[in-house]
Amino acid sequence: QMTKACNLKEMGKRAKQAVIQMANASTEQKNMALERLAAHLLKDKDTILAANCKDVDAAKASGMNEAMIDRLMLKGRLEGIAEDVLQVI
Repeated sequence: QMTKACNLKEMGKRAKQAVIQMANASTEQKNMALERLAAHLLKDKDTILAANCKDVDAAKASGMNEAMIDRLMLKGRLEGIAEDVLQVI
């Protein structure tokens, strides 16, 4: 449990740093970051979906309602998310 808390704190710190970097980035740099994000979503699809499956299973086990579980599920949606990221450019 402590490891998860440490990981979340570290992720939060890195997210804050990324916000500052992106705020100061040029449009070209932001577009490049979005392109890389979309590419990584597709490249790491299997890993992302495996982790998401564990999250969905945990949500079901905790009694989360089906509507929330449906929102959590990425299977069949990840490609669309990557496409939507590219639409922002």
